[in-house]
Amino acid sequence: MSKAKQPKPQIDSIQLVCKIDTDPMLDHYGRYSNKPEEGCIDRKRLGLAGIHEYRYFIPADNGWDGATEDQVEKSFQNITGRQDPSVSIDIKRAFVKRHWAKRDLQRMEDYNKGLWGCVGIIAKARVRVCETLQWITSGGLWGIESDDDSGYFKEIAEEQVRQLNEVLSELGFGWRAIQHACHHIDTSQLGFGFGKKATFFADVLFDRDELKKEQEKA
Repeated sequence: MSKAKQPKPQIDSIQLVCKIDTDPMLDHYGRYSNKPEEGCIDRKRLGLAGIHEYRYFIPADNGWDGATEDQVEKSFQNITGRQDPSVSIDIKRAFVKRHWAKRDLQRMEDYNKGLWGCVGIIAKARVRVCETLQWITSGGLWGIESDDDSGYFKEIAEEQVRQLNEVLSELGFGWRAIQHACHHIDTSQLGFGFGKKATFFADVLFDRDELKKEQEKA
């Protein structure tokens, strides 16, 4: 008696998911401390430090110590809107360095207020093997700043789908099945909100016809 032929695995759906990154790495902006260090900003003096909050913000190294004089001069002019030959390059360097340190502090303060955050984008495929449903995922990319340029989100979404497609191909799924699933990607889980402002990325998704052409070339 011959065994019943097992049905081929099928791709039920592909989703693009955007999840909040609850523990992002933000050291490139700086860090908070209760101990003063060289170049620190006193949050208490600025009226930013609440009860039981860190008093000092320690900016990250923003590279201005090693910047050329031309770079310092250009940044100084962009910030102040003027040239001033009477100000020495060392004073201009310190001014520029402090300016960007305060910008980084403001960025972190806005993060703590929930005005922006970090997210991760993952592509997921729901695969049916016989009567069992399994999820296959891309590697995902985390630490994406929520107010980043929409083109960057588009690029990441494309890359995550490409990663997922490679995994599906290695598992034995044909390009035709993968392309069909890509034409029906579920984007309903791409939305999230920070503070009073909700952000959605469904409008920055890649052109699926472009993706199909790229896959056919591969």
